[in-house]
Amino acid sequence: MYATPEQFAAANKASVDALFTIAHAQFAAFERLSALNFNTTKAAFEDSVNQAKALLSVKDAQEFVNLTAARLSRPWKKRLPIRAMCTKWRPRPRPKSPSWPKPRLPK
Repeated sequence: MYATPEQFAAANKASVDALFTIAHAQFAAFERLSALNFNTTKAAFEDSVNQAKALLSVKDAQEFVNLTAARLSRPWKKRLPIRAMCTKWRPRPRPKSPSWPKPRLPK
């Protein structure tokens, strides 16, 4: 049986449709990643500006120490907003290392 031009056209159309589906999915993923990076950068910048304003308003050394200690004692999720924003992040399990047989020493 020989392939007809209609069969070639149908196969090419299916390939192009699959390519467009993959391209659309990749573009959507890139868009989500860009939004995540933008939001993280914005949050970090706002946090830095607020911290700088607080440090500039310090009147004595004890207030500076208290402000610095409060800043360092914040939870990690607040300090690293990308971890809190990325809801689908899951650490990959580490592969187990192969167990090699132990060499036997001659007696």
